[in-house]
Amino acid sequence: MKKRVQGFICGILTGLVLFMCISVFAQTAQTIQAYFNRLNLKINGELVAKAGQTFTLHDGRKVPYTILYQDTTYLPLREMCRLLTKT
Repeated sequence: MKKRVQGFICGILTGLVLFMCISVFAQTAQTIQAYFNRLNLKINGELVAKAGQTFTLHDGRKVPYTILYQDTTYLPLREMCRLLTKT
């Protein structure tokens, strides 16, 4: 009987600890807002990518030319190098 009560108390304490950990992680979760392909890209005056256009990686995945996050524009380095060597 004593072991059953100890197991019950241990189970409740474990549940409380897990509940507290989950609520702490839920409070620290953040939502970010990023925009994909909102810009036209020009190199030497020539339009190389329109807003909304994607390119394909060597493994077949389609990815955006531009990502705008917190007022900073990110460009894919490999594709930019490829576009610059074409001109």
